[in-house]
Amino acid sequence: MFESVSVGDLYFDLARHRAFLELLIEQPGRLCRYSRDDDPMIEFLWECGVPLTANHAERLLGRIMRALQANFRVIPGQLKKKRLRARPATVTQAVVTAFRSGRVRETRDALPNALAPLLRANTLAAILYDSYRCEAIHSGEVDLDEREFFRQDRPYWRRGESDYFDPYLYVAFPAKFLARLLRDCIKTYRHHLMSKQRVPARVFFRIFEDEAYAKLEMLDEDTVQDSHLLRPSRSGG
Repeated sequence: MFESVSVGDLYFDLARHRAFLELLIEQPGRLCRYSRDDDPMIEFLWECGVPLTANHAERLLGRIMRALQANFRVIPGQLKKKRLRARPATVTQAVVTAFRSGRVRETRDALPNALAPLLRANTLAAILYDSYRCEAIHSGEVDLDEREFFRQDRPYWRRGESDYFDPYLYVAFPAKFLARLLRDCIKTYRHHLMSKQRVPARVFFRIFEDEAYAKLEMLDEDTVQDSHLLRPSRSGG
């Protein structure tokens, strides 16, 4: 499940960047990065084989968005039988199929590789990590609907809105699901530690401190980072 793509989130990612293409491509052939959130889109535009202009990129993203809307449930009001999430290969195939007509063979052939960063960024695993784990730690705030957060049992999709493009659907993770996930992770990690009978380096030195050299048989040497020799460059002059 976690490796599947939330197609609504992917659709939003495309719509968001499409709305600001003139900033992203400030001049033909020149891409501008504003944050790490732009990296998957920048990689895509660089690899997809279309000229790096706002007009060409807008047509390309629009065509991909229409393909997603035709094959998946990405906006409110669509048929519920359409899938909200799918394997990366399934999403890629749906997009590539939309490019079978017309003189776009170069772009069509480049799409599977070019789409990969965007698909990875919109898997349930990536969204859970970025929108929940990172937001909770670094901003102290996670966007959620408290009623649904405590009522739902499994990942579900919410309606999102913007001043710049049409409403869309994006995945949300409820409390019960997160609690089960945390419990399963702790259980799995505990089993891993018991079977290996070794403690990761950072945990080992924090626990044992002054006794570390007497307890080396419990250190997981695979987690010890190798040292690297630094060679300062000589300044001229």
